[in-house]
Amino acid sequence: MDRGHQKFIKEHGVQKQLPLDFDLRVSTNFIQRAIQLSFIALDQKDGYPSGSVIVKENRVVGEGWNKIFTTFNPGAHAETEAVENAARHLKTSSLRGCIVYSSVQPCIMCLTLLHNAGIERIYYCIPRETMAKQYPDFSANFSFEKTVREKMGKRVHEVPLLADEIELLLNAYKNLYN
Repeated sequence: MDRGHQKFIKEHGVQKQLPLDFDLRVSTNFIQRAIQLSFIALDQKDGYPSGSVIVKENRVVGEGWNKIFTTFNPGAHAETEAVENAARHLKTSSLRGCIVYSSVQPCIMCLTLLHNAGIERIYYCIPRETMAKQYPDFSANFSFEKTVREKMGKRVHEVPLLADEIELLLNAYKNLYN
């Protein structure tokens, strides 16, 4: 990292957030690709303009953009598309060692998916707070309680049934992989 970048990072108080091996020039290329993918979503009217790139060992292994309007899938966010693409490319469901670059800070659903896939590092352009101010209905700024419990709780009632019955299946699955 050159001195100009070091000075910018120090002045803006992000030095503690960046790992020691952070390379701003390399990361800029990947985040710019995420922004390009956002424009594809906008241009093709696929969905909210958001793009995501997944990188392993400085090589793009997956990318995606929001496609909720054209796929009629409310979960077709940029990150979910990129994870599917990367997993298929790498032929594994584990994306450990990969880094995500997204144009928008991932929502709680995407963040959960990234965590489950083994992603440990995410870089993004626009924070949730900014999105919440500009697009309250689409923002990921809402807390879990507000979005899931308050909104869905009124429409979707979660009722546990036959927990003992399914326990046999879960034990069989657990034994299969132990």
